[in-house]
Amino acid sequence: MPVPATTGPVQVTALDSSGAPVVGYAGTLVFTSSDPSATLPAAYTFVPADSGLFGFSVTLYKAEPNVSLTATDTSVPSFNSTVN
Repeated sequence: MPVPATTGPVQVTALDSSGAPVVGYAGTLVFTSSDPSATLPAAYTFVPADSGLFGFSVTLYKAEPNVSLTATDTSVPSFNSTVN
């Protein structure tokens, strides 16, 4: 297996249209990456105790500058965010 280029925590925060945390968010997130070797978290359903934010561990193996990581709500796919 290749040596990880980046390993670490990723915090996801559910935000409303004004940028405030949605403390009652109860959606399920799935992660995808442009790195086919990435180690991504399993699907996760937020619970009330999360208050709209949760931390995940991610390992990316590509060191290229435009590797992406996307979190998508499974019930509303248009609710997603991608970082490069």
